[in-house]
Amino acid sequence: MYKKVFITGCAKSGTTLLWQLCYAFKDVYVYDEDSESSLKAFLRYDYNGDKPYVIAKRNARAIFSNEQRGKFSVKKQYRQIKNNDIRIINIVRDGRDVVVSGKEKSLSTNTYVDPKRWIASMKHRRKYNDVINVEVRYEELVSNPDKVQQQIATAMNWECNNLFSEFPSFVPSKAVTYANNKIKSSITGSLISKDKNAYKSICGSSVLKEFETELSLSGYT
Repeated sequence: MYKKVFITGCAKSGTTLLWQLCYAFKDVYVYDEDSESSLKAFLRYDYNGDKPYVIAKRNARAIFSNEQRGKFSVKKQYRQIKNNDIRIINIVRDGRDVVVSGKEKSLSTNTYVDPKRWIASMKHRRKYNDVINVEVRYEELVSNPDKVQQQIATAMNWECNNLFSEFPSFVPSKAVTYANNKIKSSITGSLISKDKNAYKSICGSSVLKEFETELSLSGYT
């Protein structure tokens, strides 16, 4: 019998990178029919292989991603995770970088994260954190990938075939096509933004105070 693992996190927080890095684990089958999966679709998925764990990356409306539309319900997903014993690996990233990432290029809300969406993601993360089995920070993942890999391996009791720092040598070519252009060749600390003030003009006065409160509560100063 296998266990299902769901990678969660707000958009622009490194979920795609983390999903790809999971190919480095010996015990894990990476669900790669698509780069993203709804929790509902993942619950229906029936794995027939011999790996003890199956892992998928959340889609935009999944818990802790918080793209509010349609019949999206964080509470319902929370209950589904609890009732079906889904393991959660959550990734968080400095909200100042999240709201800036892709802002200058994007014309779509699918690729640009509004400050209110990041705030909602962080609030739900605190409220429903009992379903998170292990949480990693994007900044640590790109600056010290092998240390983060060991953190995940220890928490999930997984063995490793490759080191995260060897990315993307161990990732199948079809999965690499889903990667952001910045992470196709390597992962380095240079992926961490150095401009920590650009978010202020994006937030505006209406949400700036609440945004900065969430930054502090999330350990970003």
